[in-house]
Amino acid sequence: MSSNAPIAIVAYNRPDHLESLLDSLIKNNEAKDSKVYFFVDKFKNSNDRGKNREVINICSIDWGFKQTELIINEENLGLKKQILKACDYLADNYEYFIILEDDLVVSRYFLNYMNKSLKNYKEDKKVFHINGYNFKKIFSNKKKSYFSKLAHPWGWGTWSDRWKDFRSNEQYDKNLIKNFEHSEQRKFNFFNLGSYINQLEKNEQQIIFTWAVFWYQYIFLSNGYSITPGESLTENKGFDGTGVNSGQNNNHATNLNKSEITKFSSKKNIYNTVFIDNYLWHIKIKIKNYFEYHIQHKKLKYFNN
Repeated sequence: MSSNAPIAIVAYNRPDHLESLLDSLIKNNEAKDSKVYFFVDKFKNSNDRGKNREVINICSIDWGFKQTELIINEENLGLKKQILKACDYLADNYEYFIILEDDLVVSRYFLNYMNKSLKNYKEDKKVFHINGYNFKKIFSNKKKSYFSKLAHPWGWGTWSDRWKDFRSNEQYDKNLIKNFEHSEQRKFNFFNLGSYINQLEKNEQQIIFTWAVFWYQYIFLSNGYSITPGESLTENKGFDGTGVNSGQNNNHATNLNKSEITKFSSKKNIYNTVFIDNYLWHIKIKIKNYFEYHIQHKKLKYFNN
Protein backbone atom coordinates (compact mmCIF):
# COMPACT_ATOMS: atom_id res chain seq x y z
CA MET A 1 0.00 0.00 0.00
CA SER A 2 1.35 3.41 -0.98
CA SER A 3 2.21 5.81 1.81
CA ASN A 4 2.03 8.88 -0.39
CA ALA A 5 0.31 11.82 1.22
CA PRO A 6 -3.32 12.42 0.20
CA ILE A 7 -3.86 15.58 -1.81
CA ALA A 8 -6.71 18.03 -1.29
CA ILE A 9 -7.55 20.22 -4.28
CA VAL A 10 -9.78 23.17 -3.41
CA ALA A 11 -11.81 24.49 -6.35
CA TYR A 12 -14.79 26.69 -7.14
CA ASN A 13 -15.44 28.40 -10.49
CA ARG A 14 -12.19 28.43 -12.48
CA PRO A 15 -12.27 25.38 -14.82
CA ASP A 16 -9.36 26.56 -16.98
CA HIS A 17 -7.09 27.01 -13.97
CA LEU A 18 -8.14 23.65 -12.55
CA GLU A 19 -7.35 21.86 -15.80
CA SER A 20 -3.89 23.45 -15.89
CA LEU A 21 -3.23 22.31 -12.32
CA LEU A 22 -4.32 18.73 -13.03
CA ASP A 23 -2.33 18.60 -16.28
CA SER A 24 0.80 19.53 -14.34
CA LEU A 25 0.06 17.34 -11.32
CA ILE A 26 -0.49 14.15 -13.31
CA LYS A 27 3.01 14.55 -14.80
CA ASN A 28 4.42 13.73 -11.34
CA ASN A 29 5.47 10.07 -11.13
CA GLU A 30 3.87 9.81 -7.68
CA ALA A 31 0.44 10.94 -8.94
CA LYS A 32 -0.69 7.48 -10.01
CA ASP A 33 -0.13 6.25 -6.41
CA SER A 34 -1.79 9.24 -4.73
CA LYS A 35 -5.37 9.75 -3.60
CA VAL A 36 -6.90 13.10 -4.54
CA TYR A 37 -9.81 14.76 -2.77
CA PHE A 38 -11.65 17.46 -4.69
CA PHE A 39 -13.33 19.98 -2.39
CA VAL A 40 -15.69 22.08 -4.51
CA ASP A 41 -17.56 25.03 -3.02
CA LYS A 42 -21.21 25.62 -3.98
CA PHE A 43 -21.91 28.46 -6.40
CA LYS A 44 -22.94 31.79 -4.88
CA ASN A 45 -25.49 32.74 -7.53
CA SER A 46 -26.69 31.97 -11.05
CA ASN A 47 -23.67 33.80 -12.55
CA ASP A 48 -21.33 31.23 -10.98
CA ARG A 49 -23.51 28.17 -11.61
CA GLY A 50 -22.17 27.36 -15.11
CA LYS A 51 -18.45 27.62 -14.24
CA ASN A 52 -19.07 25.72 -11.02
CA ARG A 53 -20.68 22.88 -13.00
CA GLU A 54 -17.70 22.83 -15.39
CA VAL A 55 -15.38 22.46 -12.39
CA ILE A 56 -17.41 19.53 -11.06
CA ASN A 57 -17.30 17.86 -14.49
CA ILE A 58 -13.50 18.25 -14.63
CA CYS A 59 -13.20 16.70 -11.16
CA SER A 60 -15.27 13.73 -12.36
CA ILE A 61 -12.85 12.84 -15.18
CA ASP A 62 -10.46 9.92 -14.66
CA TRP A 63 -7.15 11.77 -14.53
CA GLY A 64 -5.07 8.70 -13.65
CA PHE A 65 -4.69 9.19 -9.92
CA LYS A 66 -4.79 6.15 -7.66
CA GLN A 67 -8.20 7.18 -6.36
CA THR A 68 -10.33 10.31 -6.27
CA GLU A 69 -13.18 11.55 -4.11
CA LEU A 70 -15.41 14.52 -4.89
CA ILE A 71 -16.85 16.51 -1.98
CA ILE A 72 -19.31 19.25 -2.98
CA ASN A 73 -20.57 21.76 -0.45
CA GLU A 74 -24.30 22.18 0.07
CA GLU A 75 -23.75 25.90 0.72
CA ASN A 76 -21.17 28.47 -0.30
CA LEU A 77 -18.42 28.58 2.36
CA GLY A 78 -15.90 30.92 0.76
CA LEU A 79 -12.20 30.17 0.37
CA LYS A 80 -11.14 30.48 4.02
CA LYS A 81 -13.75 28.08 5.41
CA GLN A 82 -13.24 25.75 2.45
CA ILE A 83 -9.49 25.45 3.10
CA LEU A 84 -10.10 24.85 6.82
CA LYS A 85 -12.72 22.22 6.03
CA ALA A 86 -10.38 20.36 3.65
CA CYS A 87 -7.48 20.40 6.13
CA ASP A 88 -9.69 19.31 9.03
CA TYR A 89 -11.08 16.44 6.98
CA LEU A 90 -7.66 15.11 5.98
CA ALA A 91 -6.23 15.67 9.48
CA ASP A 92 -8.99 13.45 10.88
CA ASN A 93 -8.16 10.64 8.46
CA TYR A 94 -4.43 10.76 7.68
CA GLU A 95 -1.06 11.36 9.33
CA TYR A 96 -0.03 14.06 6.87
CA PHE A 97 -1.44 15.71 3.77
CA ILE A 98 -0.91 18.14 0.87
CA ILE A 99 -3.12 21.11 -0.02
CA LEU A 100 -3.43 22.68 -3.47
CA GLU A 101 -5.65 25.51 -4.66
CA ASP A 102 -7.01 25.38 -8.20
CA ASP A 103 -4.98 28.34 -9.52
CA LEU A 104 -1.60 26.63 -9.10
CA VAL A 105 0.69 24.85 -11.54
CA VAL A 106 3.24 22.42 -10.10
CA SER A 107 6.62 21.07 -11.12
CA ARG A 108 6.92 17.41 -12.12
CA TYR A 109 9.00 16.94 -8.96
CA PHE A 110 6.49 18.60 -6.62
CA LEU A 111 5.04 15.38 -5.17
CA ASN A 112 8.46 13.78 -4.87
CA TYR A 113 9.67 16.71 -2.76
CA MET A 114 6.48 16.98 -0.68
CA ASN A 115 6.33 13.28 0.21
CA LYS A 116 10.03 13.04 1.03
CA SER A 117 9.82 16.16 3.20
CA LEU A 118 6.72 14.98 5.06
CA LYS A 119 8.46 11.69 5.85
CA ASN A 120 11.91 13.16 6.60
CA TYR A 121 10.67 15.76 9.12
CA LYS A 122 7.75 13.81 10.61
CA GLU A 123 9.44 13.35 14.00
CA ASP A 124 10.87 16.86 14.15
CA LYS A 125 8.05 18.65 15.96
CA LYS A 126 9.64 22.04 15.35
CA VAL A 127 8.93 21.68 11.62
CA PHE A 128 5.31 22.63 10.97
CA HIS A 129 5.01 23.35 7.28
CA ILE A 130 6.42 22.26 3.91
CA ASN A 131 6.48 25.07 1.34
CA GLY A 132 6.04 24.19 -2.31
CA TYR A 133 6.33 27.83 -3.34
CA ASN A 134 9.29 30.16 -2.95
CA PHE A 135 10.09 33.67 -4.16
CA LYS A 136 12.23 33.92 -7.28
CA LYS A 137 15.65 32.46 -6.61
CA ILE A 138 18.94 34.28 -7.11
CA PHE A 139 21.48 32.45 -4.96
CA SER A 140 19.77 29.30 -3.65
CA ASN A 141 20.52 25.79 -4.86
CA LYS A 142 17.53 24.53 -6.85
CA LYS A 143 18.30 20.92 -5.86
CA LYS A 144 18.26 21.68 -2.14
CA SER A 145 15.66 22.47 0.54
CA TYR A 146 16.22 24.96 3.34
CA PHE A 147 14.88 25.86 6.76
CA SER A 148 12.84 29.06 6.82
CA LYS A 149 10.55 31.01 9.14
CA LEU A 150 8.12 31.93 6.34
CA ALA A 151 5.11 29.77 5.44
CA HIS A 152 3.62 30.08 1.96
CA PRO A 153 0.08 28.80 1.20
CA TRP A 154 0.57 28.03 -2.51
CA GLY A 155 1.06 24.27 -2.56
CA TRP A 156 2.01 23.07 0.90
CA GLY A 157 1.89 20.16 3.31
CA THR A 158 1.78 19.49 7.02
CA TRP A 159 1.15 16.83 9.65
CA SER A 160 -2.20 16.20 11.30
CA ASP A 161 -0.92 16.59 14.86
CA ARG A 162 0.43 20.09 14.09
CA TRP A 163 -2.75 21.10 12.27
CA LYS A 164 -5.06 19.79 15.00
CA ASP A 165 -3.07 21.66 17.66
CA PHE A 166 -3.48 24.86 15.63
CA ARG A 167 -7.23 24.35 15.27
CA SER A 168 -7.78 23.36 18.91
CA ASN A 169 -6.89 26.87 20.09
CA GLU A 170 -10.05 28.99 20.35
CA GLN A 171 -7.99 32.01 19.32
CA TYR A 172 -6.51 30.37 16.24
CA ASP A 173 -7.91 33.15 13.99
CA LYS A 174 -7.25 36.11 16.28
CA ASN A 175 -4.51 38.75 16.05
CA LEU A 176 -2.25 37.52 18.86
CA ILE A 177 0.97 39.11 17.68
CA LYS A 178 -0.27 42.62 18.54
CA ASN A 179 0.21 41.83 22.25
CA PHE A 180 3.93 41.10 21.83
CA GLU A 181 6.96 43.35 22.07
CA HIS A 182 7.81 45.48 19.05
CA SER A 183 10.96 43.43 18.42
CA GLU A 184 8.90 40.23 18.09
CA GLN A 185 6.35 41.94 15.87
CA ARG A 186 9.19 43.12 13.66
CA LYS A 187 10.51 39.55 13.29
CA PHE A 188 7.01 38.29 12.51
CA ASN A 189 6.67 40.98 9.85
CA PHE A 190 9.95 39.86 8.25
CA PHE A 191 11.95 42.81 9.57
CA ASN A 192 9.01 45.09 8.73
CA LEU A 193 9.43 44.35 5.03
CA GLY A 194 6.37 42.07 4.91
CA SER A 195 2.64 42.73 5.06
CA TYR A 196 1.78 40.05 7.63
CA ILE A 197 0.77 42.42 10.45
CA ASN A 198 -1.31 44.37 7.95
CA GLN A 199 -3.08 41.14 6.97
CA LEU A 200 -3.87 40.37 10.61
CA GLU A 201 -5.26 43.87 11.11
CA LYS A 202 -7.42 43.68 7.97
CA ASN A 203 -8.83 40.34 9.09
CA GLU A 204 -9.54 41.85 12.49
CA GLN A 205 -11.41 44.71 10.79
CA GLN A 206 -13.21 42.18 8.52
CA ILE A 207 -11.86 43.86 5.40
CA ILE A 208 -10.42 40.53 4.24
CA PHE A 209 -11.11 36.94 5.30
CA THR A 210 -7.95 34.84 4.98
CA TRP A 211 -6.55 31.85 6.84
CA ALA A 212 -2.84 31.50 5.95
CA VAL A 213 -1.59 34.45 8.02
CA PHE A 214 -3.05 32.82 11.15
CA TRP A 215 -1.33 29.52 10.36
CA TYR A 216 1.92 31.46 9.90
CA GLN A 217 1.28 33.28 13.20
CA TYR A 218 0.79 29.93 14.97
CA ILE A 219 4.06 28.59 13.56
CA PHE A 220 5.91 31.79 14.52
CA LEU A 221 4.56 31.80 18.09
CA SER A 222 5.47 28.10 18.39
CA ASN A 223 9.04 29.00 17.37
CA GLY A 224 8.55 26.64 14.47
CA TYR A 225 10.06 26.25 11.01
CA SER A 226 9.06 25.63 7.43
CA ILE A 227 10.98 23.66 4.83
CA THR A 228 11.41 25.59 1.57
CA PRO A 229 12.73 24.50 -1.85
CA GLY A 230 15.68 26.47 -3.22
CA GLU A 231 13.63 27.15 -6.34
CA SER A 232 9.84 27.15 -6.37
CA LEU A 233 8.00 23.94 -7.24
CA THR A 234 4.70 25.79 -7.72
CA GLU A 235 3.47 28.82 -9.64
CA ASN A 236 0.42 30.83 -8.65
CA LYS A 237 -1.60 31.68 -11.77
CA GLY A 238 -4.35 33.38 -9.76
CA PHE A 239 -2.89 36.88 -10.04
CA ASP A 240 -4.83 37.37 -13.27
CA GLY A 241 -7.76 38.95 -11.46
CA THR A 242 -9.64 35.67 -10.87
CA GLY A 243 -8.39 35.12 -7.31
CA VAL A 244 -10.43 36.03 -4.24
CA ASN A 245 -7.56 37.78 -2.42
CA SER A 246 -4.89 37.87 -5.12
CA GLY A 247 -5.63 40.97 -7.15
CA GLN A 248 -3.86 41.47 -10.48
CA ASN A 249 -0.06 41.77 -10.53
CA ASN A 250 3.10 39.78 -11.23
CA ASN A 251 4.90 40.46 -7.95
CA HIS A 252 4.90 36.77 -7.03
CA ALA A 253 5.98 35.44 -10.42
CA THR A 254 8.68 32.82 -10.05
CA ASN A 255 10.56 30.28 -12.13
CA LEU A 256 9.21 26.73 -11.91
CA ASN A 257 11.87 24.33 -10.67
CA LYS A 258 12.62 21.65 -13.27
CA SER A 259 15.03 19.78 -10.99
CA GLU A 260 14.48 17.15 -8.32
CA ILE A 261 15.22 18.20 -4.74
CA THR A 262 17.91 15.78 -3.59
CA LYS A 263 19.42 17.57 -0.57
CA PHE A 264 17.32 18.03 2.57
CA SER A 265 18.67 20.33 5.27
CA SER A 266 19.13 19.02 8.80
CA LYS A 267 20.46 22.14 10.54
CA LYS A 268 17.94 24.75 11.66
CA ASN A 269 19.86 27.67 10.27
CA ILE A 270 17.48 30.24 8.74
CA TYR A 271 20.21 32.66 7.68
CA ASN A 272 20.94 30.88 4.43
CA THR A 273 20.68 31.66 0.71
CA VAL A 274 16.87 31.25 0.77
CA PHE A 275 16.77 33.93 3.47
CA ILE A 276 18.87 36.22 1.25
CA ASP A 277 16.60 35.59 -1.74
CA ASN A 278 13.50 36.25 0.39
CA TYR A 279 15.03 39.41 1.85
CA LEU A 280 15.94 40.77 -1.59
CA TRP A 281 12.43 40.00 -2.90
CA HIS A 282 10.82 41.92 -0.04
CA ILE A 283 13.19 44.87 -0.58
CA LYS A 284 12.35 44.91 -4.30
CA ILE A 285 8.58 44.93 -3.63
CA LYS A 286 8.98 47.60 -0.95
CA ILE A 287 10.80 49.88 -3.41
CA LYS A 288 8.32 49.10 -6.20
CA ASN A 289 5.34 49.91 -3.99
CA TYR A 290 6.98 53.13 -2.79
CA PHE A 291 7.48 54.45 -6.31
CA GLU A 292 4.04 53.30 -7.50
CA TYR A 293 2.40 55.06 -4.56
CA HIS A 294 4.22 58.34 -5.13
CA ILE A 295 3.68 58.27 -8.90
CA GLN A 296 -0.03 57.70 -8.35
CA HIS A 297 -0.11 60.45 -5.72
CA LYS A 298 1.52 62.90 -8.14
CA LYS A 299 -0.95 61.98 -10.89
CA LEU A 300 -3.91 62.60 -8.60
CA LYS A 301 -2.44 65.90 -7.45
CA TYR A 302 -1.83 66.97 -11.06
CA PHE A 303 -5.34 66.15 -12.28
CA ASN A 304 -6.98 67.70 -9.22
CA ASN A 305 -5.24 71.06 -9.80
